[in-house]
Amino acid sequence: MEMFTLKGTALSGDNFWKGIYGHVTASYIANYYACPDPYAVTEMEDIAVANTAACFDMLDRVVALRAIVNMDIFEPAMHNLLDAGSIIIDGILDGSLSV
Repeated sequence: MEMFTLKGTALSGDNFWKGIYGHVTASYIANYYACPDPYAVTEMEDIAVANTAACFDMLDRVVALRAIVNMDIFEPAMHNLLDAGSIIIDGILDGSLSV
């Protein structure tokens, strides 16, 4: 499977929104709060890391890479984060990717 980037809203919470009902509920929440992009995935850890970084005025130094392996209604797929991360980090270091 070829890697790709998906732009979408990530919801955070203490639960997983699984199956069609969960996906519909999560989509409703994203729409209710007028998120700029459609609901794509749920996550928890990145929000905690970002909040902590923001407390120390370091949010601009956070790069979050996620392998989406546990989708709610889509076929699961896992991509190699080492490959994806290397491209991003190399781009930052050599100046071809600005942050």
